[in-house]
Amino acid sequence: MKNVSDLQCPRRLLTVSQWNQYHPWPSPAGLRHLIFYARSNGFDQVMRRVGRRVLIDESQFFRWLDEKQDEASTVRSSYESNKVKKSRFSARAS
Repeated sequence: MKNVSDLQCPRRLLTVSQWNQYHPWPSPAGLRHLIFYARSNGFDQVMRRVGRRVLIDESQFFRWLDEKQDEASTVRSSYESNKVKKSRFSARAS
């Protein structure tokens, strides 16, 4: 399966209000949430501030999204393997 970040698109910087002219997700409210917590969620790699205006680098956004997806699948598989280990341990303890 091809990652979204593998697609070639020219560098385009979009404002929050312009984003939904090109992409249905996330909504402007969702983008503002990501911007507000940018330092803790890594979204600061995606955005550029010019004065008070926030511009979102479209190609960086999709790379960031792929990285978050990879992190989530790693955490999920780690959680599931720990769950199996715990269930085996509890079966032996009985």
